[in-house]
Amino acid sequence: MKKPMLVFLALALTTASALPEPKTPVSIRYLGADGQQHRAVYSRVLTVKTLRMYGADVREVQRQLVGIWPAAKRLKIDGYYGPLTAAAVKSYQLGNGLTPNGVVNFTTWDQLFSIGE
Repeated sequence: MKKPMLVFLALALTTASALPEPKTPVSIRYLGADGQQHRAVYSRVLTVKTLRMYGADVREVQRQLVGIWPAAKRLKIDGYYGPLTAAAVKSYQLGNGLTPNGVVNFTTWDQLFSIGE
């Protein structure tokens, strides 16, 4: 009986600080490491799937990771959410006190794009 209790406690601890998923897209403008203004829109959870997710949202996550996270410096900004992007996200999450699962949910997105604000 102690194992289910521990699982419940671990689940409660990892989800307690998660931000609720927005019901409509969230958009921000940010200054990238390249010195240019960029626009990032959060409209879906990004994760590795058999058919890789692709889009401007993935590209902005990649661009921001390359700009601020040393472990992601060699990440290709191609707009595809594959294993290399997920590994960079997981590394970022681990280094920033987030649940390290390689999934860009709103909590990860918010922290990733709130750097320096």
